[in-house]
Amino acid sequence: MADRVVLHVGTMKSGTTYLQRSLESGVLEGAGGFYVGGAFGAQTAAVRGILGARDQQRLQVWNRLLGEVRRREGVAVYSQEFLGFARRHRARQVVKSFEGTPVDVVLTVRDQHGAMPAQWQSFVRNRGTDDWATYVHRLMHMDEEGPVSSKAVRSFRRAQDVPDMLRRWSRAGVSGVTVVTVPPAGAPPTQLWRRFCEAARIEVGDPPEAAAKSNESLGYASCEVLRRVNVAVEELGREEFQRVRRLVLDALLPLRPDEGRPELDGEGAAYARELNRRIAGVVTGGDIGLVGSLSELPVEESRPHPVTILEPDPDHVVRALRTVWAGCLPDEGPPSEDPDVLADLLGQRLVGRARG
Repeated sequence: MADRVVLHVGTMKSGTTYLQRSLESGVLEGAGGFYVGGAFGAQTAAVRGILGARDQQRLQVWNRLLGEVRRREGVAVYSQEFLGFARRHRARQVVKSFEGTPVDVVLTVRDQHGAMPAQWQSFVRNRGTDDWATYVHRLMHMDEEGPVSSKAVRSFRRAQDVPDMLRRWSRAGVSGVTVVTVPPAGAPPTQLWRRFCEAARIEVGDPPEAAAKSNESLGYASCEVLRRVNVAVEELGREEFQRVRRLVLDALLPLRPDEGRPELDGEGAAYARELNRRIAGVVTGGDIGLVGSLSELPVEESRPHPVTILEPDPDHVVRALRTVWAGCLPDEGPPSEDPDVLADLLGQRLVGRARG
């Protein structure tokens, strides 16, 4: 049986892709640890199995990886953000499945000034239709929405409600919970890796440089175009939509270097600081470990922000729409320069192509 289990349970948009690529490189082998299943995909299937386990068949997917934990010695490491979604009884079920082996939980946490726009992009990639300004407004008022909340609020709470994640996992029978703050922009990615290893109590060198490849993201205008496409193709089923999304993303990703990022306005930035303050309060007020610094979750205003949410550059929006049209419908030129008209016509063509 493994000597100890480390569960890296999120949060989303906190450098998890880099950490998972590092773990997949095999860097733990020979250093007293192992990445259970050897691949992120294997862990994803297993975690989905136990979190949705309503019958024995789905639970078997988790149990297959659990067999490796039972056979091997050393530190067994899991890294899967879906674990952060686990309800309290599921968290306890996960811990109990290790049959008394000590379980340490690690939670990587990002400054909410960066987490909010990153989560908006994730929301849009998953069929979200709120523009950036609407999304920020919903988050600022999510405490008022109650149990019947919007898709934007539900997805943000599930992915970024750090205080609730800490409460759920610290009460699940684990040996300890440690928060790792994500270093600020510009820091080398290895700094996050070293912090993760410190929190996991694993002595290991830096991973291969190839692991440092970041998760591909869209610029502000391109994310807005994907959102408009989502509105235009809402009638598509899941598999049809995924085909369309892949086509659109392939066309838009090369535009990233020339586009800006969505920015918070003054009220949105104040709310991000409030979210950081709530996280810090739970970390300092309970038996939670910390690697990094809470100063990386700023709670004081450090720079001015726009009075209102700024829309993306309209020229960049039109360029992105034309780029998608050329990539997806190369046999016919864009019929309009009006972004609303072009997005609607593009959606109609993409629906026809997905069903053709």
